Amino acid sequence: MGRTEKLIVLMLITMNCALFASSKGGTCECGADPGERIHYLGPFADVTFHDPSVVSITGGPSRRIIRIQESEMTAGEVTPFLLESSDNGSTWTARGKWGWTSASPSDPRFIYTYSSGCQLFSTSSDGGHHWRTPAYTVDSRPKEDFCRMVTGRPVAELEVGIAGIHPREPATVYAVFWATVYSPRAHAGYAEVEKTYSVPGMYVSRDAGDHWTLFSETVGNVSDDADAKPSIGVSPSNPDFMMAQSAAGIVRTNDGGKHWSAVGQQLELNRVPELAGRAELVAQIQKKDPKFVPPELEFLKLHVTGIVFSPSSSSNVFLVTNKGVYRTEDAGDTWCLLRVGERRISEVSGLLVDPQNPSRIFVGTHQKIMVSDDGGCHFRPFFDSRRPRGNRNQDLAGRPTGARR
Repeated sequence: MGRTEKLIVLMLITMNCALFASSKGGTCECGADPGERIHYLGPFADVTFHDPSVVSITGGPSRRIIRIQESEMTAGEVTPFLLESSDNGSTWTARGKWGWTSASPSDPRFIYTYSSGCQLFSTSSDGGHHWRTPAYTVDSRPKEDFCRMVTGRPVAELEVGIAGIHPREPATVYAVFWATVYSPRAHAGYAEVEKTYSVPGMYVSRDAGDHWTLFSETVGNVSDDADAKPSIGVSPSNPDFMMAQSAAGIVRTNDGGKHWSAVGQQLELNRVPELAGRAELVAQIQKKDPKFVPPELEFLKLHVTGIVFSPSSSSNVFLVTNKGVYRTEDAGDTWCLLRVGERRISEVSGLLVDPQNPSRIFVGTHQKIMVSDDGGCHFRPFFDSRRPRGNRNQDLAGRPTGARR
């Protein structure tokens, strides 16, 4: 992207322009149809994100333990940490600085986490008391040999992105791979990336990361976008029913990934929203530079960062996307865009369905965790990162409780 293209993107973001998609859809009682004309705020340009999200909910009806993760900026680096509440979010207690964490839906003691600066995850089967690093043998090759085969270079490093965890088998994890070649030059003490190679398709390990085989070529890394984080959703009530994002859009399978077909309303889901004010701004630039061709804005294309099934039904599925949270109640034939907080591009960052109460939905945003008690029709704030920073414990009003960090 040239200087002029970067300038137009920066101007549009700074202007906080509205985004909208226009087409006709059906009737959606709890939100907007995928093609309905929706106005968004532009992406943030100058706000520190905490991206809080619910990691797990455990315990019985008398004592539920809710664990969330959020991040803070420390010495110029983003540091994630865990918070825990046993009183439904009234107060929170810090449980240490962890890497970005994913917990098994069927056994929350089984955890996958990334350490700071590490491109490979570690695993724990006892709630984080003991950790191990998987072997990462891919297609019967050690990870070093696999990276050499992918890149054709003598030295390359493997990067693994978790796409999903099996809802019944905690040691079964789906992931996508990249192989990165670093330049011998270093800048400010950091290695310089020369090139990142996307490994096509999605892989699966059934022993918590030790051994990997190709799961599907249809989903996973289906483009050269190294920043994309592909996701897969697996139904807890019927694990052969899955959803994922392919090169053509959202697809589903009824046979465990052998055959895939497109979900309904594909055109509406994939439609790129226009940026209000962009046409006028482009016209101004083209008056001075008639040869200027406006660039495609990658952040407006549909990016799916999470696919979550209801624990009680294969028909109820949530898509976490850069345009918000979509919900289907008919296994993907029709979709509804839920009203979660602000209409801001790339506002939502994670979603979890309460395993004991499928009507209770937690959605993470840049600054808050929102909760719905009616399956996504109405949301209210559950956790706010913009609380007094000197204390990790807070009441529902955001006031510190006095417990020390």
